Amino acid sequence: MKFEINTDIQNKVLKNLTNRFLNNVSDNAQLIFEEQQIKKEMRTLHPIVYAFCLLISFVANATTAPHSIFDSFQEEDVLDITISTNFERILNDMKLEEYQPAQFSYKMDGQTYNWDIKVKQRGRFRRRTCEMPPLKLNFSKKDLEQEGLAKFDKMKLVTYCMDDGTGKENVLKEYLAYKLYNELTPYSFRVQLVRVAYVDTQKSMRKIKRFGFLIESTSELEARIGAEEVEKHGIAASELHQKQEALAAEFQYLIGNADWNTAVMHNTKLMQKSPDAPVILVPYDFDFSGLVNAAYAKPNRNVGQETITQRVFMGNAPSNRTAMQNYFQSKKSDMYEVINNFKFLNWDVQLEMTNYLDTYFNPAVDNVDYIDSAVGK
Repeated sequence: MKFEINTDIQNKVLKNLTNRFLNNVSDNAQLIFEEQQIKKEMRTLHPIVYAFCLLISFVANATTAPHSIFDSFQEEDVLDITISTNFERILNDMKLEEYQPAQFSYKMDGQTYNWDIKVKQRGRFRRRTCEMPPLKLNFSKKDLEQEGLAKFDKMKLVTYCMDDGTGKENVLKEYLAYKLYNELTPYSFRVQLVRVAYVDTQKSMRKIKRFGFLIESTSELEARIGAEEVEKHGIAASELHQKQEALAAEFQYLIGNADWNTAVMHNTKLMQKSPDAPVILVPYDFDFSGLVNAAYAKPNRNVGQETITQRVFMGNAPSNRTAMQNYFQSKKSDMYEVINNFKFLNWDVQLEMTNYLDTYFNPAVDNVDYIDSAVGK
């Protein structure tokens, strides 16, 4: 068998993994991000080189800090989990704030794992609107430590909103929005697709199984990118990391999301690597985007948005976007691949999503539902 070796990729992979091993920089966000991108192209390597890279990667991972429980989920395509708790109590009181006992279980590599955890409702709009409110999961730090895992004990669960076909599509499309942003920058929340079995310990509701996704905690994001969250209302544009602000704003424009605001920290996290460093903007919550196009979503008329699918640019420099648009163009095929290779959505829904993105990459596409606008903050 004849193998064609891409020496540029081969050398880049070796350099990346060797640096990670020698410098033990597992929390270097950019290095990890580059490694993830390179892995997509590793199939072009000679088998011997590929095996050597895997060996280096294994040793590098073994010498770094303990993995988190969220890290262990990242190896799975979709993770089947079961959450058992008093759902009757949750569903009968959407204002309930405190945690309650629950059991979290899942299977991996033929083994069943059971965790005693605590859960509570979270969110605002979806909590009031959805049939199943979003949940926050709280693991025991002591239990995590006993299993040799890092003490990142919390994560969010995005649940289905309406228990119908569109409800399933909405949660999967929002999951893909997060995955698209992961393609663009390491300064983004990681997500894990799950199929959740909801078991009510009071037996007042039948057991149901629905798609959802887990979002890594802010504290784990902080550790991964080497930064700390900044809670500061009214942050000035000059304080922001210009490239990351431009990237986040352009992405929100790409997916047609106007449900965010840096000044009041609405659906954005602000991260800083040192007191004097520029502030990195990390967006989240994309269900009000045109890409998801949820039936319950409402346009942001405060910025001139008339429909959910209408794009409104809300960045700080609407007249200087060429460089970032060129970067997005270079990542177009990768983003489309994320959508088209996702097996849990029907092809027509995938086509609907890529057609919507087409109206960004090709503004000449004539579709009256997708209107470009530009406003300042």
